[in-house]
Amino acid sequence: MMNALWNPGSLVFGLIAWGLPVFALLRDNKAGRKNWSMLCALSISACSLAMKLQLNEVKYRVDMEDWSALADTSGAVATVSSILFTVTIVLNAIVFFVYYEANRKKDYP
Repeated sequence: MMNALWNPGSLVFGLIAWGLPVFALLRDNKAGRKNWSMLCALSISACSLAMKLQLNEVKYRVDMEDWSALADTSGAVATVSSILFTVTIVLNAIVFFVYYEANRKKDYP
């Protein structure tokens, strides 16, 4: 029964991984400037959990010896995982540079 939640769980954690840096960018107050690094860390953690759930799904398919399902889905899983990872890193890098520059200008007028 747990295996039925791996793909939806992966999707939810993937959306969280993308949503947190977007949320950090949309916040324009002092509280947002204080916890942007925590939001980035949570975003990367959510991305890691999404990929871990996909690995659990693959392991389940191997244990069940469902080779046709693996053959049918392995390309899509690899592509989507690469996109998830790349977009998460890019979004978090944007957050880093935006808040790093804001803090640097604040410290050195």
